Amino acid sequence: EAQVQMGTGSTSLEEGILVVEPGRFRRASGKTTPRQYLSCALDIRSFQRLTRLNRCDINLVKKELTETKVPISQSG
Repeated sequence: EAQVQMGTGSTSLEEGILVVEPGRFRRASGKTTPRQYLSCALDIRSFQRLTRLNRCDINLVKKELTETKVPISQSG
């Protein structure tokens, strides 16, 4: 389990430090997901939370995009 330990520094702005055991992490190998993919997944998840797209039905979105005639380009 992760434990939170509070710092005992002399400054009043000191924040808590999260201590996690090293055994909770895996070494990178061919079976693990590359770091850049994880970063991208976190960005997508953050976007979903901000826009609430995590609650929409993707089939309805696909249907709307295929049935709606969207202009390819606009001049102006």
